[in-house]
Amino acid sequence: MDFNKQLFEEINSVRLNPSSYVDKVLKYKDYFEGNILKIPGIDAGIQTQEGAAAYEEAANFLKSAQSTEALTASKGLFQIANDYLSQIQNIEVEKIDTIDINTIIDKYGSYQGEFAQSMEYGSTTPEQIVISLLVSDGDSTRAYRDILLKSSLKKIGIATGKHNVYQNVAVLLYCIEYKNNDDSSDVETFTDNKSTTDNSNAQPLTTLSEMISPEYQKQKEEEERKQKEKEEAERKQKEKEEAERLQREKEEAERLQREKEEAERLQREKEEAERLQREKEEAERLQKEKEEAERLQKEKEEAERLQREKEEAERLQREKEEAERLQKEKEEAERLQKEKEEAERLQKEIEEAERLQRENEEAERLQRENEEAERLQRENEEAERLQRENEEAERLQKEKEEKERKEKELKMAKEKKEEIEKIKKAEKEQVYKPKEEDVIKSLLLIYLIIMILFNF
Repeated sequence: MDFNKQLFEEINSVRLNPSSYVDKVLKYKDYFEGNILKIPGIDAGIQTQEGAAAYEEAANFLKSAQSTEALTASKGLFQIANDYLSQIQNIEVEKIDTIDINTIIDKYGSYQGEFAQSMEYGSTTPEQIVISLLVSDGDSTRAYRDILLKSSLKKIGIATGKHNVYQNVAVLLYCIEYKNNDDSSDVETFTDNKSTTDNSNAQPLTTLSEMISPEYQKQKEEEERKQKEKEEAERKQKEKEEAERLQREKEEAERLQREKEEAERLQREKEEAERLQREKEEAERLQKEKEEAERLQKEKEEAERLQREKEEAERLQREKEEAERLQKEKEEAERLQKEKEEAERLQKEIEEAERLQRENEEAERLQRENEEAERLQRENEEAERLQRENEEAERLQKEKEEKERKEKELKMAKEKKEEIEKIKKAEKEQVYKPKEEDVIKSLLLIYLIIMILFNF
C-alpha cells in the first residue's frame, strides 16, 4: 500500500478513536534511556527534550480526548505538499522559513478559512509519524497535536521523502476548504503506489526495513565515502584557490607598496617645492607688511593728531553744552522754586477750604443732631401725652364700670325695697305676724339698703 495512504489512514484512525492510540504511545516509554529514544532495529538513538514524560502526558490526553470526523484527502494539498517537500529536502530546519509556501499554494489553487501545516523529521513508519505529532516533544503548546485532532479542519495533503540531514521528512497540510485553479476534482484517490504527483525532485521516504538492510548500509557508507571525497576535493580546491588568492594579494601588496613609495617621493618633492614657494611668498608678504606698517604708522600719527584735535573740539563743545545745561538747570530751578511756592500757597488754600468744609459739615451735623433731639423731645412729649390720655381713659373706664356696678346695686336695692313694701302691705292686709327669722332678715335687708343709699 502507498506510504502516504497508510499515513492518511493512520491519521483518520486516531481522529475517529483517540483512545485506541493510548497503548501504542505508552509502548514507546520502554524504549527510553534517559532522554534518548532507542527504537528496536535502529542503531541510532533519537535525542528528545522531555523524555518518556511527554509520551505519558500524550497517553493521558488521548484517554479523555473526544473523537472527531475523518479528514478528506485533497488532491491539491497533496500537490502542494510534494512541491514544498522537494524544496526543503536539502536544507536545514532553520532555513525552512525562507521557502514561501503561499507561492506554491497560488500555483495550484486557493484555500478558504483556516490553514495549518505540520513537519515531522526522522520517523520511518506512519505510526511513528502520528505518535511524534501527538507527543509534540519540546513544544509546551502541543501545537502539532492540536492541529492533528482539530475538528474544524476538513482536508489534508501529505508528502513524505528523504532528507539530507534528518534522513526522513513528512509534510502535512490542512485546511477547511480547497479549490484547484483549473476547477478540477480535488479528491485524492491514491490510484498509484507512490505519491499522488510525479515530482521527480522529491526523494522517497526511507523505510525501517531499508534502514536495517545490508544493501542500504553499504549504499549509505558509499554515499558517505563519496561525500567525504567530494568534501576533500572541495577543501583542496579551496586551499589552492586560497593560495592563489594570497599570492595575488602579496603581489598586489608589493605593487601598492612601490606605488606608495613613489607617491611618497613625489609628495616630498611637491612639499619641498611648495615650501620654497611659501618662503618666497612669505618674504614678499613680509616686505609688503613692512611697507604697509610704515604707511599705517603715518596714518596712525595723522589719525592721532586728528583725534587730538577732535577731542579738543569735543571738549570745548562739551564745556559749551555744560554751560548751557547749567544755565537751563538754574532757570529750571527758579521755575521749580516758583512752582513750589505756588504749590504751597495752593496747598494752604486747599487746607483752609478743607477746614471750612469740615466746619460746615460739623455745623450741619450739629444742626441735624439738634433737630433730631427736638424731634425726639416732641415724640417723648407726645408719648407722655398719649400715656396720660391712656391713663385718663382707663380711669374713666373704671369710674364708668363702678357707676354701672352701683346702679345695678341701687336697682337691686329698689327691687328689694319694693319687695319689702309689698310684703308689708300684704302683712297689713292679712294681719300677718312674722316670725322672728323673717324679722331679722327684713332688718338686715333694710340695713343693706340704707348702706347702699349712703354709699351712692
